[in-house]
Amino acid sequence: MLSDLEFLLGNFYRSRTILSRFWVKKRRLTFGAKMIDSRGWLASVIADRQPIWPHGQKFDVLYLESLAKREGVAALVGARLQSAAASRDAWVTAVPFVVRQAFQDAAREVALISMLQEDLANRLLFLMAQAELPGLLLKGQALGQWAFAAPHLRESIDIDVLLASRKDAELLADRLQEVGYGLSHLKPAELVGYELTCVSKVSDAVNIEIDLHWRLSNSPLFGYRFTFDELMEESIALPRLGSNARGLGPVHALIHACMHRAFNLSEPGYFDSLKWLFDIPMITRGFGATDWSHFTTLCRERGLAGVCLVSIDAAAEAFGADFLALPSGVRNVLEHARTNESLDVSRLRQWRYREFKVMMALPTVRMRLRYLVQRF
Repeated sequence: MLSDLEFLLGNFYRSRTILSRFWVKKRRLTFGAKMIDSRGWLASVIADRQPIWPHGQKFDVLYLESLAKREGVAALVGARLQSAAASRDAWVTAVPFVVRQAFQDAAREVALISMLQEDLANRLLFLMAQAELPGLLLKGQALGQWAFAAPHLRESIDIDVLLASRKDAELLADRLQEVGYGLSHLKPAELVGYELTCVSKVSDAVNIEIDLHWRLSNSPLFGYRFTFDELMEESIALPRLGSNARGLGPVHALIHACMHRAFNLSEPGYFDSLKWLFDIPMITRGFGATDWSHFTTLCRERGLAGVCLVSIDAAAEAFGADFLALPSGVRNVLEHARTNESLDVSRLRQWRYREFKVMMALPTVRMRLRYLVQRF
């Protein structure tokens, strides 16, 4: 199966290179400069808001396509444009053919890579079953199975799995190295990081990473908010990937999406991607009163009301409050709860503040002292 996918990927990239010589000329001859708020147009497309194409403005299609890829939503945009064109929606007829063609190509590329990742996830789960290691798939590989219409619509650059302990993660890393993977960096100190990364080069154009976690977050700031056992207890089956494939339950998935975004945005070089924000309405669209109640309870208990509210507000701003449909009572609970929290999400980009909060998130004084030694 893997060799077949490699063959498909190789042929795709060769044909893409040849075709791009024509399309690059065509796009650059047709359009010139970047459109104002290109990101806003992409957000409106994937949220089905039927955005008006900016008539009279010159447009760099290569820039728009590369921006969508950077934001992690190229396949979503391609799917929305294709669906609107098939339905003969009036708004999409104004979008130039060259734009729609570019996103169809991008969506096919993402779909091929998604197929490859799914095959590798199956192999990973097989190794876990052999070693009798329970685990939970995280982020894109899990969300694509239940929160999106098709797996490739939730783009991901790696495969993330949560194990019960560091010992389990190291055992699985050894198994992966036996079948051709390599560790991409040295193993982290005990309290500094909670992740091992294994890399497989499947073609000249594609590398796939498998991130083995033993905490829900790779930082102490959020790493001790949940235990593996409680996450496993509320987990859901992902039968398409295998009999032992499981992912976070919807409520935990929402909190994880907010935590992941908050910490990444505190790190240099990260930006607020539409992919992260779009996870929030996709996860919550099936929420009922019980789910929202469980969510607010966990946010209050774990000191995450501010973290989650900031991400929810950012998603509402990007896609529209009506698209997210957050119950007013939920907002009131989160607003009140965050006033009693010590963590100010808006200050996480301040290095000293973040490092102090990371250290203080460790449960004991002894662990905090060990962290300082290991970190610095």
